[in-house]
Amino acid sequence: NTMGLFLQKTNIIRDYLEDYVDGRAFWPQEIWKQYTKTGDLGELALEANRQSAIHCLNHLIMDALKCIPECLEYMQLMRTEEVFRFCAIPQVMAAATLAELYNNPKVFTGVVKIRKFQSAKLILDTKSQDGLHKWFNILVRDILKNVPEDDPNAAGTKNICNEVLRLTDERASRSEEH
Repeated sequence: NTMGLFLQKTNIIRDYLEDYVDGRAFWPQEIWKQYTKTGDLGELALEANRQSAIHCLNHLIMDALKCIPECLEYMQLMRTEEVFRFCAIPQVMAAATLAELYNNPKVFTGVVKIRKFQSAKLILDTKSQDGLHKWFNILVRDILKNVPEDDPNAAGTKNICNEVLRLTDERASRSEEH
């Protein structure tokens, strides 16, 4: 369930502008309404509200990142390589997408996607638990280095990133040895 939730949260975050333009709203009100004055989700797309929009975006990403520890725990139980890869590759792609989206104002003006080269590398490298841990570790480090000190969710984001690093450091370094 949590693995599906992680993918769903990532796609909802990424598709903000497209969904809003099409009259759909999937961002959870309990989060985004904290960052608007009028209670209108479209307020976040306005340049004048960019700082609040970025804070909201980062809050949503922090919330999605909280799924990673349980995802890692579940994938640890998988013993068949094909099943593992079927599950792990979308999870790593979602983490890469979140790293690309984090603190990125382009979410509110266009489409943000990971590059094809990165996608190919993730697919090829995610063959084992070590590869999975390597990529979660790298991607969470990317987010961690971009956490603005003035972000209201900086401490929470750092906490969940550091938790993921704690869970992945050992196997990530093993992956580097091969």
